[in-house]
Amino acid sequence: MSNYMDFTSTNPNVNVILVDKSGSMSGDRERVLKGLEGYRRNFLEFPEAGSIAVSICTFSDYVELGDFNQVREMERISYHPNGGTALNYAIITAANHLVKYMEEIEKVKKCSPVASFIVFSDGEPCGDKNTDEEGKAAIDELNFLGVNTIFVPFGKAIKEEYGS
Repeated sequence: MSNYMDFTSTNPNVNVILVDKSGSMSGDRERVLKGLEGYRRNFLEFPEAGSIAVSICTFSDYVELGDFNQVREMERISYHPNGGTALNYAIITAANHLVKYMEEIEKVKKCSPVASFIVFSDGEPCGDKNTDEEGKAAIDELNFLGVNTIFVPFGKAIKEEYGS
């Protein structure tokens, strides 16, 4: 994992943005890309942007974990929706990715980062090897660790019990 850790302040922030690339998201392609670009653009002039690390992770039938990069240089994804929706598996995998990075920061930088876990999805699981209860347990664990969990719903399938 290539981890951006050259933070410009003693107040590091880390974010995972988990993006659904399943076939059911094809109608939302432009909205997803516009949302990601808007997120990046919001931090261009932010004074502490050098202390914000972002990993863009994508999923459909499988999960692709992105490297952590400074928010101004966050990866632009190739977004061509196709396949099933392994939502719970993706949540568990990306949550572990975030927690490992947070632990690495704590070990190397001797400080605890502020962390957010953001999910862009229509939440219609299809072909998921994990259950809703397992996905929700991963979210509960993140919340217990003080991670902000944010769901950006596309469609109506994501229910409020996923987020806190």
